[in-house]
Amino acid sequence: MEYTKLVERILEAEKTAKQMAREATEQSEQQEKALSSEIERIKEQHMNQVRVKLFELERQTKEQTAAVMTAMDTKYAAALFNLESAAQNNHDAWVDELFQTVIGHHT
Repeated sequence: MEYTKLVERILEAEKTAKQMAREATEQSEQQEKALSSEIERIKEQHMNQVRVKLFELERQTKEQTAAVMTAMDTKYAAALFNLESAAQNNHDAWVDELFQTVIGHHT
């Protein structure tokens, strides 16, 4: 009888150990799923932060580009105005000088 009780205790211990192993495996799988979900959540959160920063950088770049283009337009408009004014004011003198330069070399 002693052997029977000993065998029963061994079988019960084995059954308990298998149950504990199953529970540990299930718990490990649940923790792995939870960890995977948390990793995905963190990735998505960081991607959203990157998207917001990218959007802001794009907006700032467009604003800076527009400001530079406006400044260049103003600068070139002023240069064109100065050139046209000089051409209008000096047209006759430039034509005379050009004429004298061309005729002066041919005579």
